Amino acid sequence: MDTKSFFSDKSLSAKQKTSELSEIIADRPEILPELIHYASEGKDAEKATILEAFEYVSKKNPEIITAEVFDFVRHQLHSKSSRVKWESGKIIGNSISLYPEMVEEITPTLLENTRDESTVVRWSMAYALAEILKLRLSINETLVPKISETMKMEQKNSILKIYQQALKQVKE
Repeated sequence: MDTKSFFSDKSLSAKQKTSELSEIIADRPEILPELIHYASEGKDAEKATILEAFEYVSKKNPEIITAEVFDFVRHQLHSKSSRVKWESGKIIGNSISLYPEMVEEITPTLLENTRDESTVVRWSMAYALAEILKLRLSINETLVPKISETMKMEQKNSILKIYQQALKQVKE
């Protein structure tokens, strides 16, 4: 696949590109390093499209998120682009169970992003943090109080519900 030509094709909408890219990834996961390389040097819109394709595929097949992809994704949590951050949060939520050794390192950045002005970014971080809670790791001792504090600042019921459901599962 010629990634540059693919993204230069003006006949495809962003949604069409995401859909096609998702199918390509599902059929040919060996293309992931090429996509990471392209996203690393590309514009935020292209990076976000690649991440959205990763997220779409990772919902059904989290194993597609290799250690290399996960490492790339976790670094995207520092992006200035809301779309890049929210797609990254969803990918982490979909695949964190495969990388429990990364929980300690990634949690502070997820928590930091719970204060983002974008509702979708906060929702995505809540999803990732909830998935971490469900792993029932020792970090929960410090994570549960931090999430409780985060909930006090959160105004959106849809986000609060994610935290509440995860905390309920952890207490059971």
